Order: sequence, then C-alpha cells, then structure tokens
Amino acid sequence: MRKWILVILAVMIMVPAAASADQKQDRQAIIDELSAFSDTNPNALTQVVYSLADNYIKDNKMDKAVALYEKAANVITGNEDILNRLGNLYSQKQDHAKAAEIYQKLTGLKPDNIGYVQMLSSAYRNAGQKDKAALVWENLTKNSKNAEVFIQAANFYSGENETDKALAAMKKAIELAPDSINYLQMLEGFYMRAEKFSEAEALCDKIAASAKDQWLKDWSGMELINIYQKQNKLADLAGKFEKELGESSKDINIYRKLAELYQRSNEQGKAIGVYEKALANGLDDKELNNSL
Repeated sequence: MRKWILVILAVMIMVPAAASADQKQDRQAIIDELSAFSDTNPNALTQVVYSLADNYIKDNKMDKAVALYEKAANVITGNEDILNRLGNLYSQKQDHAKAAEIYQKLTGLKPDNIGYVQMLSSAYRNAGQKDKAALVWENLTKNSKNAEVFIQAANFYSGENETDKALAAMKKAIELAPDSINYLQMLEGFYMRAEKFSEAEALCDKIAASAKDQWLKDWSGMELINIYQKQNKLADLAGKFEKELGESSKDINIYRKLAELYQRSNEQGKAIGVYEKALANGLDDKELNNSL
C-alpha cells in the first residue's frame, strides 16, 4: 500500500495536471486521499521528497530543493535525515547562518552526535560568528566524559590558533583514554605545531619506551628527527643515535634512523658509512641495501 501511494504521489507531483475536467477531478481525489494518509503516516512521503529534491539539484535548482526540504521539515517534524540534507544544502549555498539554525536543531535531536556538533561550529565560524563557534565546544566539554569530544575541540582550537586550549583539550582526551597511542601521537603533533619541542621530544621518548610494536618505535625515531630538524639541531641528535648504536650494534632500526638523519643533513658520505657498518656487522636488510 505504501509503495503504491508513494508511486502515485510522485506522479502527481511531477506530471502536469490532465486537461479534462474528469481527469482533474480524479487527480484531486487521489491527492486528497494521499493527504489524509500523510497525516497519519508522514514518513511515507520522505522518499518522494528525496526523489523530487534530487531532480531539482540535478537541474541546478537549489532554491527549489531547499524550499521543498523546508516544507518537508515542517510537515515531517524531527526527521533527522531531512534536516541533515537541508543543512548540507544551506552549506553548499554558503548560507551559513541558515545552516547553523538547522545544525542547532540536529544537535538538539542527537546531542551525542559529534559530527553535528562539528557542522554547527563550522557553520557559526563560516558565518563570522567565531564566539558562537567556540561556545559550542566550551559548552560541550564542560561535563563530557567522551574523549572524542575533546579531540574535536582540540582540532577546533588549533584551527583558531588557540594553542593552550588545544593542548588542554588533548590532555583531557588522553586522561579519558590513557591507552590510546593515537591520542599520544596527536598530542606530539600539537606540541610540534606549538613549537614546544622539549615536550614533543619527551613524549616521543615515552612512546618509544613503552612501544611493543616496531612500527611505533620507528615512528618515534622519525619524529625525533623532525623535532631536531625544526630546530636545526640534527648534529645533536646524531650524537644520541650514535650512542644508541654503540650500545646496540645489532639493531637494524638504529642504523635506519641514523642514516635517515645524515641524509637529511645532506651528509651522504656518513649515511653510506652507516649502511656499510650495518652490513659489516652481518645485518642484511633490503631497505638498507636499496639505499646504497
């Protein structure tokens, strides 16, 4: 029954009225019946609305699509998908103030949906209402126990160049999810952007010390190189890596990061020397061999 009604309603909406009086009368009777049905089953109309709106969008009639979704939102109240589509259309039209109104409704419907919160904050920011954009995150983080909320708040503050707030939010996320290596890596990235190099280095050392997987140790080593390169202090780090190599001459990964450091310092001769030393110590590694 519902499928039949949707098909008929779609035809009624998209096909012009017939010429004869009898056809017009029959058409009106069907519309009246559908209207009565929609009063008790409003969600039955959503697929028809989507189809018609898609046709408007394909024909580049954005205003008609928006108007249709606005009407649908008034009839089918609280429909998350309709509101989401309407908010996206307002964003595409760069009507950010209207988009913010829609996303405000969506966050009211689904306060735990961080995606809607992000879109609301972005809409405020794009509308030039940065205070309101910041207030979204301030209100959300007051009592939240969700680490992801603080991660997204940190991203927002970082985008606004509010370094201290971004770092505070990141640290709170880690407090809520202390086992997340990804969050620790993100915090290191925030330290780097804030040029807090000593904090970034300490965090890299901490991650490397607790790492069980080799890829994470490799990541820490490469990040240390980035940290020292940013400060033009690669020579200092070379001494640290050389010391590690003296203590663990059979660890191929130390050779790799030391060779990488020398390559970034444009000291190709020293990099080759590291590779040759590895081979002399009986280490056969495809990555090293390919670099020779």
